[in-house]
Amino acid sequence: GMMTHRDEIALEVDRRAYLAGVVLDTTAKKAVTDEALQKAYDEKYAKAEPTKEYHAAHIIVPTEDEAKAVKAEIDGGKDFAEEAKAKSQDGAAANGGDLGWFALDKMVQPFADAVAGMKDGDVAGPIQTEYGWHVIKLDELRPGSRQPFEAVRPQLEQELVEGGRERAFNELSGKLV
Repeated sequence: GMMTHRDEIALEVDRRAYLAGVVLDTTAKKAVTDEALQKAYDEKYAKAEPTKEYHAAHIIVPTEDEAKAVKAEIDGGKDFAEEAKAKSQDGAAANGGDLGWFALDKMVQPFADAVAGMKDGDVAGPIQTEYGWHVIKLDELRPGSRQPFEAVRPQLEQELVEGGRERAFNELSGKLV
């Protein structure tokens, strides 16, 4: 059928919106220079205090009494990893309870608080979380590493593009109005 005047107006509005979008994208991508990325990285990561990282293992059981019994056996010389394989009730049990390296903000409370107060080689527990009762061993604590530039580059690019789009849009709107 024939196009009505209203259809033509709708198309013209779409076309303008599309063109504005293209302009925005081009302007936004121009904002993403290596220099801009490096500056964004410095502001966000290089000045930030690196977070400490903890390498710990845990044994998780359903009751406080079981956790106390496990802790007593380890204090008495039993191997933590062996105990974890035998008693622990989560996916890490097969690896001797190993949780790998983590920052405290990735861990539930009061688990994180317990770990924060430990020294290398300490065993603590029982500690209750919503998942059960834990006995925790801190293997090692290291001063955190900063995020390497390459690792966060895609995220920074994304943020710069979005910021650039917003600025370009505001400039464009200023001209269009």
